[in-house]
Amino acid sequence: MKNKSILLANSIWFNNNTGEEILANNTWITDKLEKIGYPISKPLSSSCLKDLLTLRTIILEILSNKDISSKQTIINTYLAKATYTPMIINKDDTTLNLWKCESNEEDQLISEITQDLVTLFSENIIEHVKTCSNDECKDYFLDNSKNKSKKFCSSKCGNLIKVRRHRAK
Repeated sequence: MKNKSILLANSIWFNNNTGEEILANNTWITDKLEKIGYPISKPLSSSCLKDLLTLRTIILEILSNKDISSKQTIINTYLAKATYTPMIINKDDTTLNLWKCESNEEDQLISEITQDLVTLFSENIIEHVKTCSNDECKDYFLDNSKNKSKKFCSSKCGNLIKVRRHRAK
């Protein structure tokens, strides 16, 4: 499962080759969210995009210094954007406890991105969030390798650096 807060943080490096803010491109954010299993049914409003930009700035600061405590008040504000109601359902002779979101899709998105950020800290995963060693990339990624020695966000970045080292010889 992809962490939505890391996805939002990494959106700062995309500029669509025009220098424009990529989050202003509803198609881009909709496609990225759909790829991680979070489809959005309609284009995001300007107020939601403003919240995403502010939240991204906060997430970048938190990820860079690995400290969430200084932003606790604003994080709680974003978490409170969505209201959930607990409910149970029976499925295949099993009783399941679910949380039904009572808020609109945009508030739920903001809240869930913030929940993913908080999860990094509450489950001590923040230690495994790294920055890609490719100086031209700078993406954040979650190192799920066995020995936590992963250096690149993707094989594309790793191969690029290997090819450069080989050519330099």
